[in-house]
Amino acid sequence: MLVLSRNVGEWFVMELEDGRRINIYVAAADRGKARIGFEAPQSITIHRFEVMQAVDEERERAAAALAESRNTKALGSKGGRR
Repeated sequence: MLVLSRNVGEWFVMELEDGRRINIYVAAADRGKARIGFEAPQSITIHRFEVMQAVDEERERAAAALAESRNTKALGSKGGRR
């Protein structure tokens, strides 16, 4: 993890492997909290960490449910009646 210090009104820049950039602005800091602004291409989604965790968990649940559904269908089509 890289930890940087900036003053209010200053910027960070992240450059992605494909050359796109995300500009990060320190808008305010007060009593241990910081207000941060982001400028990024519309194709880049920015979430708070805990929101992204919830999104990832939901994607995993959906993928597991889809895999289970496909397995159930596959077993049903192979089985047949005896």
